[in-house]
Amino acid sequence: MAMVNLIKQLKNIFKALICILIIFLSSFQFIYEYNHIETKNTSHLDLNTSANELVLHDKLHCFHDGNLSLTLNNIEFEYSYNYLITLTLETDHHGCKMNIKLIDPEGDFYYIFNSPEVMRYDAEQTTKYGAVLTGFHSLIFQKTMGPNVNIRIKIEQVERCLEYTTHTDGSYMVKFDQRIYYDVIKVSKLVSARSYSWIRFLQTDHTYRFYIGRVSPVAINLDSETRIYYNITSPSGVLYQIWELWPDGEWQNFTMPDAHNHLTFPFGTVGTGDYILDFAFEQEPPHVNIGIIIADLGSASDQIDSQINDTTTPSDNNSSNNDAGPIISYLIPPEAYLGMGIFASMLIVAVMILIVKNKYKSDN
Repeated sequence: MAMVNLIKQLKNIFKALICILIIFLSSFQFIYEYNHIETKNTSHLDLNTSANELVLHDKLHCFHDGNLSLTLNNIEFEYSYNYLITLTLETDHHGCKMNIKLIDPEGDFYYIFNSPEVMRYDAEQTTKYGAVLTGFHSLIFQKTMGPNVNIRIKIEQVERCLEYTTHTDGSYMVKFDQRIYYDVIKVSKLVSARSYSWIRFLQTDHTYRFYIGRVSPVAINLDSETRIYYNITSPSGVLYQIWELWPDGEWQNFTMPDAHNHLTFPFGTVGTGDYILDFAFEQEPPHVNIGIIIADLGSASDQIDSQINDTTTPSDNNSSNNDAGPIISYLIPPEAYLGMGIFASMLIVAVMILIVKNKYKSDN
């Protein structure tokens, strides 16, 4: 009789263990799904380019003798985007001239537009401003000459700063989708040159192309001259001065072109590590916004060095492992291990108690 009871109890214990095993496997699956980590490549910037055009303002406004100016406040601009401002004269047989001033979120003034000629009916005049700050900007429109007129003012967010710019001769369009570093900075006028430094990690034996351009316009009839000189220091301390037509040119002779054009130069690296990029600006406008891009054009060599003894044994398999999937880590928290250990110990103790109890009954 005792043996029959023991068998029944063992069957119950076996069923309980099956249930526990199912619960454990379900818990393990939950832990796996919760902790599953997939390695992603984050060495490059987000390569999304410009968003769809976003219209911020589009309305006709009246400029007359008692109201020669209009201020639009709380126009929200976003860092690194260009904003196209279009003026269209909507009253026939009239003509006028306009100017535009911009105030950024820090309270600095930019004089960004003067009409190059008299505006005529249905003709457009435009200017484009590259934002260096995210936040609310103010735009002041003023009629400087002409009769009472109605003017359509349209403000829209367009492409990213420097995204579609070219060199002054029309060559070297920015490799925007190959950029690895990108920044837009505000440079304010000082008595002496204003200096900036970048520290950027670059790979050895790669060709990089640097693009630097002004993205804030300066109204005509104002002095827009902005000069730049720069050098690069390698991780080993070698200083490279970027010359203009060396040896005939001048090191400090880079006059920046008009807004939304750029200067550019290539640079092939020797050594992997942090490169120091020093820029110094001399300018006439009180404030200018400058866009800077470094694009990776790829390997500049096969990196075969005859002076290094390679003791590794070449593999018979020429296939590459670059397509292998990421290493997946299954992370089980220590609390789970502790809980499983305690639970298993309790089961063992329960089985031993049942065995001892049944043996005691059979002996009696």
